[in-house]
Amino acid sequence: MRIKNTAIAICIAAAASFGVASATTTTVIDFDDLAPGAVVSSIDGVTISSNIGLDLVVSTGLQTTSGDNYLGVDDGGTQSFLGLDEVTFDFDEAITSFSLTAVTTPFLPAGALTLTGGGEFSVSAAPDEILSSGDEVFILTIASLAPFMSATLSAASGVFAFNIDDIVFETFIDPEVVPVPGAALLFLTALMGAGFSARRKPTL
Repeated sequence: MRIKNTAIAICIAAAASFGVASATTTTVIDFDDLAPGAVVSSIDGVTISSNIGLDLVVSTGLQTTSGDNYLGVDDGGTQSFLGLDEVTFDFDEAITSFSLTAVTTPFLPAGALTLTGGGEFSVSAAPDEILSSGDEVFILTIASLAPFMSATLSAASGVFAFNIDDIVFETFIDPEVVPVPGAALLFLTALMGAGFSARRKPTL
């Protein structure tokens, strides 16, 4: 029995030496490290574009949930997004979740903002926070079991404005089976030992 139990213990140790590595890394972009007026097209592993035909820029002057800066539009005026605008985020690596904080003018109609990606969607309903300025904060989040590479924020038709304060996403890392050197040989040797001990007849 001692030989058999020892072989089983070696089997367990050898199997454990085949590690499965799986993880995600979280990235937070709040635009506060950039100077106001800076054009934003690619930042920290994500390319940001829109259907507006104008540059997306770091803006300031309106109340936010963190810091002073936010993402706006170089329109020569309020630098805010409007109804029917779309903003697309294309990621360098697959992600599993994406969260976006939008600050809007007061009384945003329900469902005016929709975030889609990875077959999932999130729609604005009641504001998550109302700032002292009266502007409303909506946090839209999507998460998917299947990693995805792109997400889009779409604004419905209507008279309202919004900016993008913070974005947060988790980058997916493929699981990898990484054997420790010699683990395969150890595992086979342990199996042979277990088989031998099972066939061995006890002696009196």
